[in-house]
Amino acid sequence: MRAALEGPTEGVAWTGARSLPRLHAARWESVFVVIATVMLATNIAEILLSRGPAGASYAAQVRVAFMLIYVVAAVLLARSRTTLPTLLTSAPLLLVALAMPALSIVWSIDRGESIERVVAMIGTSLFGIYLGLRFTLGRLVFLLAVGLAVAAVLSIAVIFAVPSIGIAQDGPWAGTWIGFNFHKNGLGATAALGCILIGYAITDSRGVTRLALMAAFVLAAVLLAGSSSTTALIGAASAGLLTAWTRMVQRLPREGPVLGLLIGFGGNAWNADDLAAYLARRLADLDVVAFHYRGYAPSQGTPGEAAFFADALIIHDRLAERLRPERVLAAGFSLGSGVVAYLAAQRPLDGALLVTPFDSIEAVAASRYFWAPVRPLLRHPFRSDEYLRGLDLPAAVIMAEHDTVVPRERSDALVKVLARPVSVATIPGTHNGLYDTDAMDAALRRAIESVS
Repeated sequence: MRAALEGPTEGVAWTGARSLPRLHAARWESVFVVIATVMLATNIAEILLSRGPAGASYAAQVRVAFMLIYVVAAVLLARSRTTLPTLLTSAPLLLVALAMPALSIVWSIDRGESIERVVAMIGTSLFGIYLGLRFTLGRLVFLLAVGLAVAAVLSIAVIFAVPSIGIAQDGPWAGTWIGFNFHKNGLGATAALGCILIGYAITDSRGVTRLALMAAFVLAAVLLAGSSSTTALIGAASAGLLTAWTRMVQRLPREGPVLGLLIGFGGNAWNADDLAAYLARRLADLDVVAFHYRGYAPSQGTPGEAAFFADALIIHDRLAERLRPERVLAAGFSLGSGVVAYLAAQRPLDGALLVTPFDSIEAVAASRYFWAPVRPLLRHPFRSDEYLRGLDLPAAVIMAEHDTVVPRERSDALVKVLARPVSVATIPGTHNGLYDTDAMDAALRRAIESVS
């Protein structure tokens, strides 16, 4: 199960038996996503603008309306300094795919139309990238569900209040509902998607919000039936069954007891959802939490050592107070090992797992750039050796055999200051290439058992 911890800058991915409050982005961003969803899921802009000036004026107004969505999404993406590094490391092929449509303009017969399609394709892709990077999965599903719920309300209203727009007037489908769409299949597809996402959001909502979503689900179901779209009905039924089965599996009780809480701290530009899922699949007897560092999408703010350290304390304290786990463990991967070191020095932990760790970032930088005065210039030293030196903490260390990012001597230097190094393992692989291997899975389980 996933949720997110509410806070001004930190986004948290959660996998466990208990739920936490969601992360709330800036309110205006949520409103933007809902409005954009309504416009992209329906033909409301085209229909409303067509009742005003016609021809080129109408086309220009529609273009402006959608360009606003694309521009806002692009600006919000550009605002984060970590967007491009995140895309380059997690989805490089996506950037290549975005560039391909632009090349088609070269051999296009109608370059004007091709340019319009390229802009639309790149714009909607940027909007999708923005959604994926800015919001946790649970929050994204909720916002899309709200947008589709608004679309359902508007379509129902236009069908009964202005049937000349909401009901097909001629052709073979005369008399069928189309709402704020040009065709019954368009309404059917929007209603079907609405049923799926709204139904999914209902299971994660409470109180008045849940009642409102249930009412919206009924409206979406009525629209789906009224559209007479066989394709949409079959698709909604199939996806609905799959969604229901998925939710049922997610809510199955665990086979064994929960042995404690594990807080995961990822490396540079890591995705917290991926880290939480990675740890949860391998450590089923632990509740797992991971959070997006400040300044790394979908979290806001400015990244930095002080920010990471402060957020780590907030996350620990809120979880410890709310969940009251029997034991609290922390796992740090690469850069995250430095955050774990600080947390261990400030809060009582029952154990720590350090994967490809270092004694300090300044020592790593000094060894790589030996010819430059990096120590006095470095703003974020991450002195793990100072925080962990002599600390009475069971610590397990996993190192990569061929690590070219964190030199072996830097990991060894950290091990030397540990008071209780209960497990030290070196496994085949590189700094980023040791994951998703049998050796790593086995080392991870042994490490957690040793600190437990």
